[in-house]
Amino acid sequence: LEHLADQGMHVVDAARNVLREYHNTYASGLPLSPLITFLAHHGEDASAIASLLQENGVSAYSVFDAFIHFLDGRCDEVSFGKGDVALVLASTVGNMPGESRGLCAAHLLERIHNLLENDHQTTQLRAGDLERLQRAEVALKCPLSVSPSIRV
Repeated sequence: LEHLADQGMHVVDAARNVLREYHNTYASGLPLSPLITFLAHHGEDASAIASLLQENGVSAYSVFDAFIHFLDGRCDEVSFGKGDVALVLASTVGNMPGESRGLCAAHLLERIHNLLENDHQTTQLRAGDLERLQRAEVALKCPLSVSPSIRV
């Protein structure tokens, strides 16, 4: 990715090319965290990255799995706002089929509740995170409102 960017290719185009070329060739799927980190370090926000991944064939479940780590604070290389990540995850849940949608929504609601009730006292939340976490919570509780159009 860095090589493509160094050669003058826009970072989003570089990521798109890598996804198209390699996404379906890995038996367990292309590792997404290096791609997310690369894009974030070049100024792309969580919503744009999640959209790019899904538009280029990455399943909603894989996007959810990659981004939940940022909500849980398990990635030191990139620090997205927790509220922004929660909204991205809520939108991603809306793109999931069947049973995985309900399971991921329940897991995300649990994480949001923990952040709203307990963790916000010890976690560094950015300005607006509480409001965004609450918006994601409302979106997940109302199944008709969970859609890719949730605004970050």
